[in-house]
Amino acid sequence: MNIQKKRKFILIAQVAVVIVASMGIYFYTNNQISPTKAYIYTRDVEAYSTISDKDIKEISVPSKAVNNSFAKTSEDIVGKKIDRKAKSGEYVYMSNLKTSEDKKDPLEGENSGKYRIVTLSLKDIGDSTISQLEKDSSVDLIFVGKGQNKNSDTDQNFVYSKTFMQDILVKDLVKEDKGNAKEGQNQGAVIGVKLAVTLAQAEEIEARASVGQIKLVQRFNVSKPYDTSGYVVGDYNKVFSGKASAETARTDLPEDSAEVYQEDNTGINNQTNVDFSQIDLKDTTVNK
Repeated sequence: MNIQKKRKFILIAQVAVVIVASMGIYFYTNNQISPTKAYIYTRDVEAYSTISDKDIKEISVPSKAVNNSFAKTSEDIVGKKIDRKAKSGEYVYMSNLKTSEDKKDPLEGENSGKYRIVTLSLKDIGDSTISQLEKDSSVDLIFVGKGQNKNSDTDQNFVYSKTFMQDILVKDLVKEDKGNAKEGQNQGAVIGVKLAVTLAQAEEIEARASVGQIKLVQRFNVSKPYDTSGYVVGDYNKVFSGKASAETARTDLPEDSAEVYQEDNTGINNQTNVDFSQIDLKDTTVNK
């Protein structure tokens, strides 16, 4: 009798295992092949363009084909910029979508007290591409200057360029005041740019702008900082530039200053060996 009960119990247990296993396989398979929504591009999209609702389409795909990198809702996509070129029919991935908020504003950090606004006009930079800049984007700064090789028998002139600052925040754009434009309307052509910089950076920018030309280089969202050697055309001298105290008097600071920031030499601010005393100011290119 006990043997029969034992066999019956084993049989029931085996049947239960088969049922549970079958149900597990069923639910797993059903979950893998059940449809879920994803989004694809409806056309070829250029890198760094803003995505509109016409650029995407919702489709149904097996759940197994979707992971956390897929964009799941149109709200996650529309209005953002894509950081690479995409082909029509490609899935939309969250990792390729960027917003202006993705870039940290240095004016909101713990070192925000170190920053100032320096304004460069078209006269300062002589660059018509300023009209293509956007507020809260970032730029690299290149210095272009002319010099004269005093060691040469013929006093040969040379031209050089060097990237001296990278990833500088464009805090705002200066537009031509048309006077009659209402709030929210186009105020006119862009005639200047406001950059968020430290005092040390502002000093260098102003010094360079007075003896040469500063060019603004637009950056991609994926741009990374790196150093360059610069570029020289002509027979040149080795020259020097850098931080120096031309004036002996210290800056007058308010007596009630709660905090005095020390000059920070960290970050991206590539110094170029340029001695402004060796640059022929008559030959220096400055947009009038």
